Amino acid sequence: MLTIRGLCRTILRPFRMHIQAPLLRRRQERYVKELQKKQQVSVVFFAMSVSMWKYQKLYERLSKHPSFCTYIVLAPTPQFSKEIQRREVEELRQFFDLQNIPYIDYDVYSGKCFDLRKKINPDLLFYPQPYDTILKRPYSFYRFKDKLLCYYPYAFWMASGETWYNSVFQNFAWRLYYPTEEHKEEAAKWTCNKGCNVVITGHPTTDKYLFETPIDVWKPQTIRKKRIVWAPHHTISRETTPPGTSHFLTMSSMMEEIAERYESQLQIAFKPHPRLYYALCEHPDWGKEKTDAYYRRWQERPNTQLEVGDYKDLFMTSDGIIHDGGSFIVEYHYTQKPALYVTDNLDGRLQELMRYAQDALRAHYLAKNNEEILHFVEQVILMEQDTMQPQRKSFFDKFLLPPNGSSVVDNTINDLLYTLRKM
Repeated sequence: MLTIRGLCRTILRPFRMHIQAPLLRRRQERYVKELQKKQQVSVVFFAMSVSMWKYQKLYERLSKHPSFCTYIVLAPTPQFSKEIQRREVEELRQFFDLQNIPYIDYDVYSGKCFDLRKKINPDLLFYPQPYDTILKRPYSFYRFKDKLLCYYPYAFWMASGETWYNSVFQNFAWRLYYPTEEHKEEAAKWTCNKGCNVVITGHPTTDKYLFETPIDVWKPQTIRKKRIVWAPHHTISRETTPPGTSHFLTMSSMMEEIAERYESQLQIAFKPHPRLYYALCEHPDWGKEKTDAYYRRWQERPNTQLEVGDYKDLFMTSDGIIHDGGSFIVEYHYTQKPALYVTDNLDGRLQELMRYAQDALRAHYLAKNNEEILHFVEQVILMEQDTMQPQRKSFFDKFLLPPNGSSVVDNTINDLLYTLRKM
């Protein structure tokens, strides 16, 4: 229930941000001048989960540059249960340990945070999400407003509106490294500071797709089969989801049938949204036992597999995707492979999207029922009757290639080095 005090804060927040934005900008400019004289700038990267860790390439480059001293801080979101936080931290530890990358650890059970102010006092801080309460209080951006706050979007933002662009963090940040000119236009339209802190670099995911050789992560078969990624979203309640989404419950049995019917020709990777498992466990017609059994069947069949981690290699070595989610509308086009989007309300879905995301969706094949999904599998994937390759290539060239003929990390580092005079 919203209190009177909370209501006042909500009403006054836009006014306060309008007043504070220019004052904060001047303070940041003074701090930048101080850092230009500093021999080494300290940089903190918050790592909330492996799936949202978008700073790997930037960290690697800055950690080797003599002008920067870099730190990674494990910081799972307190909005999740202790069990989910524990799992996220363990996955982060394994991820960084495998690469011999040092990090500042986090004890889920004690909940005690590292004292960044006292022990590091960082100059730049890169956050994983732009929300007020996504990290514990000692790591909150409110504690570091006098420093330089930076951000890469963890996913492809595709919706327009103030909700996506005018958070307190987005007004307080020193640098928002956004993917496209349209994102900058949206920030200028909706943000109190008129998007003055936005720099266009391309999306950080781009470098992984363009410059890393993919690894074949598909289950070995006696012959090469066509490979489809099925990536259902977690929104399974029709009453509370956006228009044209939420199709897992109607597709779950059919996708198993397709895997069995075409076992000799087809492989399917079940790539559910991380939150789908918990949504199904709480669903009255599913529950934990049924959900575990369903996930296990995908893991155990000879021509199927369960994928819950990083998916870049999975995408790049696939032959197509079937999905009804959000950011994959754009992201799968890095592969330039056929993509099927499942929606029973295309007009409603398009109305939610920015122009570039509308173009991405229109470069998909579309299905509103199981019969049309089966048609995509049989005609486009198995028989290779792909007529939409030119649309996908056009979208890739126009929106997914980074500006300046450079990589995303090069665009970011060049901005940092030029502004901080560390060239």
